Amino acid sequence: MRALTLLFLLVLTALVYAPGLSGGFAFDDEPNILMNERLAVEGWSLEGLKEASLSGYAGPFKRPISMLSFALNHVLGGFNPFYFKLTNLFIHLVNGVLIYALVCLLLRAYRHITARPLARETIGWLALGVTGAWLLHPLNLTAVLYVVQRMTSLSASFILLGLLCYLTGRLRQLVGKPGALWLFLGTASFGGLAILSKESGALLPLYALACESVLLRFQARRREDSYWIAAYYGLFLLAPFLMAATYLLTHPEWLTERYLIHPFDPGGRLLSEARVLWFYLAMVLVPNPVALGLFHDDIAISTGLFSPPSTLWAVLGLLLLGVLGWKVRRRATLVAFAVFWFLAGHSLESTVIPLELVHEHRNYLPALGPLIAFFYYVFLPPGHATYHRAIRFAGVALIGLYAFVTLIRADQWRHPVTQTAVEVAHHPDSPRAQYELGRIYFILFSRERNPEYSKRAREHFHKAIALDDNRNKPLFALIQLAYLNNSEPDPELLALLRERLRDKPYQVGEVIDLKFLVECQRSGRCKLGHDEVIAIFHAALANPTVSPATEALLLTWLGAYYANVMGDLARAETVLSDIVAMEPSVVRYRLNLVQLFIATGQFAKAEGELLQSESLDRLGAHRTMILNHARMLQDAMTRAKASASGEAAKARHPDTSQIMETLD
Repeated sequence: MRALTLLFLLVLTALVYAPGLSGGFAFDDEPNILMNERLAVEGWSLEGLKEASLSGYAGPFKRPISMLSFALNHVLGGFNPFYFKLTNLFIHLVNGVLIYALVCLLLRAYRHITARPLARETIGWLALGVTGAWLLHPLNLTAVLYVVQRMTSLSASFILLGLLCYLTGRLRQLVGKPGALWLFLGTASFGGLAILSKESGALLPLYALACESVLLRFQARRREDSYWIAAYYGLFLLAPFLMAATYLLTHPEWLTERYLIHPFDPGGRLLSEARVLWFYLAMVLVPNPVALGLFHDDIAISTGLFSPPSTLWAVLGLLLLGVLGWKVRRRATLVAFAVFWFLAGHSLESTVIPLELVHEHRNYLPALGPLIAFFYYVFLPPGHATYHRAIRFAGVALIGLYAFVTLIRADQWRHPVTQTAVEVAHHPDSPRAQYELGRIYFILFSRERNPEYSKRAREHFHKAIALDDNRNKPLFALIQLAYLNNSEPDPELLALLRERLRDKPYQVGEVIDLKFLVECQRSGRCKLGHDEVIAIFHAALANPTVSPATEALLLTWLGAYYANVMGDLARAETVLSDIVAMEPSVVRYRLNLVQLFIATGQFAKAEGELLQSESLDRLGAHRTMILNHARMLQDAMTRAKASASGEAAKARHPDTSQIMETLD
């Protein structure tokens, strides 16, 4: 019966999410997936799949497992968002099965430590209730329908597998059986895969500690097992923490440089996150469809304990919650577990790491702890070994409510216009939501030339500009919108763009906007003067918050403008050579220079840069590109040798436009 119920929950989840599968890519899907040409693997090329897995730029480990999964999606169905979302849904359903198994083990550990009279059947039904609530919870929607957040759900899969191994080993140790191998191998293998999917996988040992400190209490029947437990936390938790702390203490610029692009400092982020955590907790227990959304950049930043006033209460509330969890860990064990699990799950992305303040997908695993406690204490009153009929009905009704809200949200995600319009309706003060809706209307106008679409795009772009003076995407969009309307962009708008690029915290994502501007100029759709475009680049390069890595990206596209639009290969060579000097270990920059050397007939220099690229590409992440450039060089040299005079001169400049169009 329980197996059939679990199957029913999985099928119900699939049906609830089905309307959203027809939607498109959103927000960060474009730079991470659509604009990553190395994900466009053709056929089952092992070399291509390897390069795709190493093509990520998010996080220090590049998330190769997630990137490989995106490449496999392309092999099977191209860049059709339906199949990407379908894969995400499949991962979510698998995680639901893992959640069920994990909750069963957690409740078995709880029964063993507290000697509560929990029957096996009771544990099974409780686990099913929690699993149904988790699978259908509306807070998890962005981890499914927002394609790039497969990184979150895939990392969660490996965390859950690692925790299943950990709890299996610990339950064996509680009854005197050997279990250390389960602990170490589970974390070493699945923990590593979790980190290579997304860095939040590093939280696996911390989740294990939340289980250990409350449910297992470091107990073991054999003395040697106590040593194994200590060794586990020394190896997987204490040692990595000390290494990370030492690095941050000796390289404080790692944090300070990343905070330059945000409108908050570390203190402001911590204070703001105190309020955010209470928002998350409220959404876990009583999800509000109007408050939920893809964008939460409309949340106020805390600049002090009394600004806004709720900051003080949020901080005091979290402190009290932590103390309460510790105090009641024996009398209300699962309440304490919920507190420690939830805080452990947010200990990376809701502390001092300079990330954006709010994203719903960050609750994908942390929400599990509160759901377990909620279902246990509400739907299994003291003194009752099984559910009463009314209580069972209430549990089913709650899961049904979660399913209904998720269905509404999934239906909103069936089309980009509907989805973004709802985002704006629910979060009118979100500059990102306003910009995204403007971008949708911009795309519609470019296809259909309906003046109403142009008007709406302009309105939403201007609202985004008014709401946030740190982001320049709507300004870039208005330039292109003006030319689509066969008019010139407002000079004041161009002046504002240069001012913001120079003076406001520079967002790395705006490099993409400069890339689009270069491509727009090259295609002839945009007709800004060369001096104006170069002034825009120089304004960005003069920004004191631009990091060396971002400066190299900006110079790359300035070099592309010199070469591809102005045809000034000498200035392009100077810029690209400077980039290689700044970032000598980045293979892609050397390959850009190789293209330029081939185009200008400097074959010896091109060959030298190719050799350097091969030596730097130790993991083979750029092997195909290097081989392509080597063939390009060989073809150019062959043509150059084919003639001795006029034809040779022509060969030294072989179809420059074609070679240079791939410069990026």
